[in-house]
Amino acid sequence: MYPKIFLFGVPRSGTTWLSRVLSASGSYALVHEPDNETNLFMGLVSKCGLPRFPYVRPSERKSRYQKLFQYASNDRLVHQTSRRNALMYRATRMSRRRTLALLASGEDVCSAIKLPVYRVSKHLLTKRRPRKRVIVKSVHGVLSLPFLLKHVSFKPVIIQRNPLNIFSSYKAMKMPDQNRHFHRRTRLLADFDVEPLSSQGVSGDVLAGYQLGVFNKVIDTYQEAYSAIHVIDYEQVMLDPYREIERICGDLGITYGDTIRSFLKQSFRRGKGYTTHRLPAEQRGVYKTRLSTAEMDAFEEGYVLGRGTLDFERL
Repeated sequence: MYPKIFLFGVPRSGTTWLSRVLSASGSYALVHEPDNETNLFMGLVSKCGLPRFPYVRPSERKSRYQKLFQYASNDRLVHQTSRRNALMYRATRMSRRRTLALLASGEDVCSAIKLPVYRVSKHLLTKRRPRKRVIVKSVHGVLSLPFLLKHVSFKPVIIQRNPLNIFSSYKAMKMPDQNRHFHRRTRLLADFDVEPLSSQGVSGDVLAGYQLGVFNKVIDTYQEAYSAIHVIDYEQVMLDPYREIERICGDLGITYGDTIRSFLKQSFRRGKGYTTHRLPAEQRGVYKTRLSTAEMDAFEEGYVLGRGTLDFERL
């Protein structure tokens, strides 16, 4: 059994659903997206000067970002729905709408608040009693995986999903996270030998493909460098969810029993938005009912530019 499990993936890859499945046994505390600026104030101030999807090299000193995940790995952060968390947002006038607007503009969110507030929030938004078994779920921290492994002890798990299915979900939900201007992130692109892309005259679908291509190139590089990373194929899980989840639980040392089976059963119904409901039979090729041929072609064009190769097939 791994006492600390960090589950990573890009947005809409199935991380929320899987983290809730794995924590359904009750033997693990689930820490949901501690680094999401719009939901957890401690996450907001801990990412000062960092973009929505930070890329922090292992050699860098980012003590606040490091501390955030150290707190998360012990379940010492207050819950996102707590009064204390809401109080800090109100006190600094950082509403969800304002935070999202700053993120969309590319500005440092912390520029809108006074930095000394971190000292206040650190004491107000942390708990004293640590938990021994924790699953930390993050869709924003995967680019900084080597940095986190250097400073926090955990079992890294990455869930991957067919990029077209991810893209179709972005389009259906009109998610701004599909394009966080990766074409401007010169340091990230240089470190992973990705050709820069000019956005002039380029559609949003191409830029979304480019971003996911870069994400997957970075993830593949990390998989080669770190044998400890456990990779989960979302579409493979959807072929036989009960058997696949039982296998994953065995690999991670998590007890697979009635509570997990019950959670799976109730989750297998039609859902929408950010709910974790889904019909497994519709998951493998869900993009076919959502995307036009032109949208798929534009996305794949950008994906090849970011990834360097087209490493997935239309299911």
